[in-house]
Amino acid sequence: MSRLSPGFRESLALTKHLRSLPVLMIFCLALSGQTTSQAELNLPELGDSKKAQVSSAMEARFADQLRRQVYQTQRIIDDPITASYVDDLMTRLAQSSQIHYFSPSILLIRDSSINAFAGPGQIIGVHSGLFVNADQLPEFAGVMAHELGHLNYKHFALMMNQAESTQRKLLIPIIAGILVAVTGEIDVSSEVVGMIATGQTLAMDEYAAYSRQLETEADMFALKAMADNHIDPKGLPDFFKVMLRKYGDQNQLPSFMLSHPISQARISYTSARLKNMALLSEIDNQFSDQSIHYQLVRQRMVQIEQPESFKKHAALFARAPEGLNKTLSAYRALIAYGQGDDWDQALELMRYLQGQLPFNPIIAQTIAQTFSQFRPEQAAQSVTTMFRLAPESRATKVLAYQYYLDSQQTDRALGMSITLEDEMAYSILYWEQNVQLFRELKQPADMHYSLAEIAYLNNQLAKAEEQLLIAKQLCQGNVLCQTKMVRRIDQVRALRR
Repeated sequence: MSRLSPGFRESLALTKHLRSLPVLMIFCLALSGQTTSQAELNLPELGDSKKAQVSSAMEARFADQLRRQVYQTQRIIDDPITASYVDDLMTRLAQSSQIHYFSPSILLIRDSSINAFAGPGQIIGVHSGLFVNADQLPEFAGVMAHELGHLNYKHFALMMNQAESTQRKLLIPIIAGILVAVTGEIDVSSEVVGMIATGQTLAMDEYAAYSRQLETEADMFALKAMADNHIDPKGLPDFFKVMLRKYGDQNQLPSFMLSHPISQARISYTSARLKNMALLSEIDNQFSDQSIHYQLVRQRMVQIEQPESFKKHAALFARAPEGLNKTLSAYRALIAYGQGDDWDQALELMRYLQGQLPFNPIIAQTIAQTFSQFRPEQAAQSVTTMFRLAPESRATKVLAYQYYLDSQQTDRALGMSITLEDEMAYSILYWEQNVQLFRELKQPADMHYSLAEIAYLNNQLAKAEEQLLIAKQLCQGNVLCQTKMVRRIDQVRALRR
């Protein structure tokens, strides 16, 4: 573990009650042991993203630490279908941004709170509670476009820069808003006590005002990005109303103590901005393809947050009149299907969905995922269909990989593992699939290397090094294999120092 200065220890003690997900990044910053030099960070004006510079090496360190902290402390949802949907939506919205290369790393987190965050390395975190509370695509897209706005304007670098102007021991409470969540659940009273104790209330006042300006800037970006992509931008202020009903206006606190704008104020200024926007493109209605895609993945997250039986939703499907609700009941039942449930009824649901949405890749992907282990013949047909409908989708490739494993097609599985290596390197699911593959292929060095990567992502660095040392011994004179293991061992040891 990196050494902490006395000021950092004091700040850690003062903020021990900060439990929200954005605070994970605070600890990543604190434990990195890195300082930000003037050469690495210029001092930009608000919104001047061209001057907000953090070295790529520093951003990669922060991203790596954030990812490991999230995996270690949060309940990660390994759902390739939902993750791929969020990735595709963000990539579409990014067409309205100044980001030259956009390849987000999506982290789905099982947490009932309404939250999302954007972090260094284009990490996008989404709580399952956001899906549950965002009934329609425009509401969900508004939150995601807001987070993209933070990445577009490089607010992470700007806030790092702002932190440089404060005393070092205040870095943790100051960066409490850095991960730019639309809403956070920070224990503000703990922060206030800590700041009063250190006589730094004025510094926090200055930070909070600056943070609120960045939030406003991200909101304005979100409205434009949504309109550019035919998504009703009214979804953003509408969702602020949802937040207001759930969390209240927080008027009991002075506004300068809030790291994000008061919800009622955000409703007012975003609604006012909409009146001045010329919406030149048509807005998709709730029955458009992209809206239906959202409703399908939302059902997946609702099932995780509020699990209900296959039998219940199959009964709802049977009673529902024709329409979207009947389709969603069929889909909810299908994702709840498990071994021992009525196969004939599941087959009926599957055929109904294929008839209603024959060109929807999420349906084909879900059938492949649901039946890969229990009904491989049905999964085989859907694997072919999903490659026809969405050949480049990450979910298509991940689910095909699992199907090849379940059906013992190891040659195809190995090819898919190689195909996915770069884009899935930060997915525990991918490395778990690799463990299964290399166990079948009797390649113990690669199997232990995969176990090491799982341990690494879970921030278990000692265990990761142990697995890498085993893998190195198993390389058995293979120079390329040994070189790979030695390089990775050195990287892990450097982090443990």
